[in-house]
Amino acid sequence: MGKSGIRLVGTGDLTDDDQLPGMTDAALGIVTTHHYSALHDSPLNKTYRGNFQAAYGKRANSVSVGGYDGMHLIYEALKKTGGDTDGDALVFAMKE
Repeated sequence: MGKSGIRLVGTGDLTDDDQLPGMTDAALGIVTTHHYSALHDSPLNKTYRGNFQAAYGKRANSVSVGGYDGMHLIYEALKKTGGDTDGDALVFAMKE
C-alpha cells in the first residue's frame, strides 16, 4: 500500500509486538499507536516483563498489561475502602 501512496494509520493491535517480527516489508510505513510495548526500555517495564515471563512462561503484551492495570486499580481501591465492596464506594476510591 505504501508504494502506491496509500498511508495506513491504525490502532496498535495492527502491529502487535508478537506479530510484527513475522510481517513482511509490506508493513513498512504503517503508523500505529498503542498504550503498551514490550520493547519499551524502562526499569519498570523490564521488571514487569521478567516477572510476567517467570510467572506465565510467555512474553508480556498489551493484553497482559491491561489486565495487570485493571487488577492493580481494584486492589488499590479495596485498600482505600478497607475491603468494602460496595460499588459506589469502589468507584469513588478509584476516582481518587
